[in-house]
Amino acid sequence: MYAVCTILECPTSAYLRGIGKAIALRFAQEQAVVGLMDLRDPCPIAEEMKANGYTALPLSVFITEYESVGRVVDTMLQQYGKIDILVNNAGIIVRDTILELSPEDWQRVMNVNINETFSCSKAVIPHMIEQSYGRIVNITSIAGKMGDKYLHKISGPPPHFL
Repeated sequence: MYAVCTILECPTSAYLRGIGKAIALRFAQEQAVVGLMDLRDPCPIAEEMKANGYTALPLSVFITEYESVGRVVDTMLQQYGKIDILVNNAGIIVRDTILELSPEDWQRVMNVNINETFSCSKAVIPHMIEQSYGRIVNITSIAGKMGDKYLHKISGPPPHFL
């Protein structure tokens, strides 16, 4: 049985839908224990999964804060003893031209789209090394390869994360 941590949603997308939920459900269908990391309350998705006979642990987290991520990783490890797979699936868009984009919005986008990958990966890698197994899946948007005048600021994560 695999233990998987996945980020459910982008902070700006509609709740209870999207690729994060689909990924979590697919892993659960394969009998994985799924840790559901989300800024909002991941309990409704966890309850839905449990009602269908799957094992899910809701983990409320500020994905851009390393200490917060560390706490939920510790919780997952205390509950299930391991994390085999991490799915980094967070991303946001601010649709402004670079002239209209505020430094605060720029920093918010970079925190979610880039720093989340670092924080979550850094938190799980020591445990994966210790157990001699682990996989990290980083999901990004096609906008990372081809932007437009409004998507210039999400042309990431950097190539070494892909």
